Amino acid sequence: MARTLDEHIRELDNDPEFVAEYLALELAEQVLARLEQLGLSRADLARRLGVSPAYITKILRGANVSLATVAKIAVALRADPKIALEPRDAAAHTAVWRRSLPHLPPAKPDWVPSHPQPGEVVIAA
Repeated sequence: MARTLDEHIRELDNDPEFVAEYLALELAEQVLARLEQLGLSRADLARRLGVSPAYITKILRGANVSLATVAKIAVALRADPKIALEPRDAAAHTAVWRRSLPHLPPAKPDWVPSHPQPGEVVIAA
């Protein structure tokens, strides 16, 4: 039976590897935004951290980094890192994933018609 995109997202929400990748990409977005705010380049950040520019590129591509590395980045960018474990509101959480994938069509009900409509995303089980 085919699953809707929202069903697939709910399944991924329970996959620690997927959540870790999402967090790594979220960190990359925040680092890029902070660099822009400060008018710094990736090379500037590399110099501040004492690492190669290639390592910064790796981080910005979603590499899994330690909390110590996140702390070093935060200090280098004069930012306060935050970690929060908040209760999950399934509907709101699915909306967050959808916002991070803006090219997807609007959410559909949790049913799949026998013949998907043009442009509809359906993930087969």
